[in-house]
Amino acid sequence: MIIALALASTMLVLTDTCVDHSAYSFELAAARLANVEILRNDASGRSERGSFPDGTIVTLSAEYCSTPVIVMSVDAPIDDQTAMRLNQLTGRLDRITGCVAEDYAVLDTAFAATADAMAAGGQYEDDNHPLAQTAANTIRFTARAEGGRMLAEFSCTKHE
Repeated sequence: MIIALALASTMLVLTDTCVDHSAYSFELAAARLANVEILRNDASGRSERGSFPDGTIVTLSAEYCSTPVIVMSVDAPIDDQTAMRLNQLTGRLDRITGCVAEDYAVLDTAFAATADAMAAGGQYEDDNHPLAQTAANTIRFTARAEGGRMLAEFSCTKHE
């Protein structure tokens, strides 16, 4: 009986830390993405996908019952606009999820290096150094070239 009560109270504590997902949305259409679709929406998380006119496809995902981490996966063309596109996507991540990146010089350096790596068909790894770190969140970033496209991932951990 004591074990059952302990287990039930542990489950209650875990449940209390979950986000109420019933009305939650990343509102990708309001962020000017087209062809928005909900890929997953259940008690443990949500995932939405949309696209920009330049062919960039963005997927945002969040798990509700864990550390607040939001992942934005990007499938985008590799071209002369790669670094600019990454800066714009960082702004969208902020607008959509509230994940803030404040040091624009660091972003510019990382995205220029990413554009060079993508043009060479390589990859960009953050070498365990966050792309951005504030009191509110930490953003990590990786990218790789595949089939003439950039497959990138922004991961934002909220410090709430």
